[in-house]
Amino acid sequence: MTPEQLAKERKASLERQRKQLEKTAAERLAQEKTDTKVLTRAQRLKLRDDEYVPPQD
Repeated sequence: MTPEQLAKERKASLERQRKQLEKTAAERLAQEKTDTKVLTRAQRLKLRDDEYVPPQD
């Protein structure tokens, strides 16, 4: 391998790594957006029941 080919291959390798990191970051961001807590009806009712404070007589 000539030094020019080696430099070209290193540059290509760095570019592939950068693209992979960007893809991973984008997937992680998309995953975080879908992880926003979407509670089921039962979970919402339980939270509401847990927060309920009966009136003081």
